[in-house]
Amino acid sequence: MRHYAKWIATVGVLLCQAGIVLAGETAESVERRVLSLLEQQKTMTADISVVVEIKSDDYTLKTVGHGTYEEMKADGKVLYRHDLRVEGVESYQGAQEKIKHTETLICDGDYIYTLTDQMGVPTATKQKITPARTGGIDLNTFKWLKLRYDLTLLPDASVANETTYVIEARPKKKDATLPERTVYCFSQESGNLVNRSIEETQGQVSESTTLTNIKVNPEIDPRRFQFEPPDGVHVQDHTRR
Repeated sequence: MRHYAKWIATVGVLLCQAGIVLAGETAESVERRVLSLLEQQKTMTADISVVVEIKSDDYTLKTVGHGTYEEMKADGKVLYRHDLRVEGVESYQGAQEKIKHTETLICDGDYIYTLTDQMGVPTATKQKITPARTGGIDLNTFKWLKLRYDLTLLPDASVANETTYVIEARPKKKDATLPERTVYCFSQESGNLVNRSIEETQGQVSESTTLTNIKVNPEIDPRRFQFEPPDGVHVQDHTRR
């Protein structure tokens, strides 16, 4: 657990100590800057990496996913998708098993669909959009965060060669459905979310998502954000949970 705690610190607080908070700067003023920058953006593409770690007394899991990310604004909604190749190791009571699968996640502005293919076996799910983990950032995201979280502006940080504004979010009250601590790093140049690090279950679960090679306003086919399950694949509907 000592090495894991060190990793969490690096992703979160220590990552954000590269700069200083300017006098008079607040989470609200950074929010206004970020949203102002994002108003100029209709589409965006990037490379994406997602690292997930789970640790307990007799169980550990670490997966690393690499792939592409695409985003588009349409009819007042933020649509996005990522396509990942994921590899990792799962260990239970000393027995290890390698993990390898592909994942396509599509948000059509109303729901999030996830298609996973592991060893040639595809599965698909449909879920509600959760702003705490959403890919797209807009005014509604900040409204949702401020309603449920205390937001704290941390020192600027350099993340993936981007100078970023850093905001820490902690729930206003205990809620098992909300991450215990989330750190958002927004590009000071484009306003895009460059890194989001989530910590849950007293540090035993973590997830870090990083965007690199960001391109603003490229051409994207809107059909990229329409989900069509492969023939014969039943979509498990989790929207009522």
